[in-house]
Amino acid sequence: MANVALGVDIALAKENRADGIGLYRTEFPFIVREGFPTRDEQVEIYRKAYDAFPDAPIALRLLDLAGDKFVPTTEVGASSSAFHGYRSIRVLYDYPHLLRDQVQAFAIAAGKRRLRILVPMVSSLDDVSRIKLMIAQAIAELSGLDVQRQPLIGAMIEVPAAVELAADLAAEVDFLSIGTNDLIQYTLVVDREDRE
Repeated sequence: MANVALGVDIALAKENRADGIGLYRTEFPFIVREGFPTRDEQVEIYRKAYDAFPDAPIALRLLDLAGDKFVPTTEVGASSSAFHGYRSIRVLYDYPHLLRDQVQAFAIAAGKRRLRILVPMVSSLDDVSRIKLMIAQAIAELSGLDVQRQPLIGAMIEVPAAVELAADLAAEVDFLSIGTNDLIQYTLVVDREDRE
């Protein structure tokens, strides 16, 4: 399974005979432009992955902003410090329209094909419940459209709290993904962006 950040990675994944996309880092198309793409622009971005892998699994990660990933010229004030904690789904809680538009773009791009939504930086069962509800509400608003209405929801294990809760999280989601970069940095309490 491929790890994708940009459209060029999709072509490389195909060339290297990947069996699908195990992690689509959706924030990178946001970072390389000024401001957030519209829902329709996001649909076109994600549809390219489905066109390349029409029958293979694709796990689209919700926006994981902050730390080393920022969108220029936006009002979103995610933290640049890895240890501040205001990033990823915590940012999306405060800007629910970003999550709504992204989830709707996922569902429209997938159409009737399988949709796997990966939730980053999960640290509690409440995170899972809250995000699942937000995802369901976003999809429910897409009346009359040919969209995927039953996505599989996955949680990323990338903070120590999620490791402790892994068995409980597994009972609440359809799949788990281990984010080794963040898990190592938070476990060792060393910012991976620190050069010293």
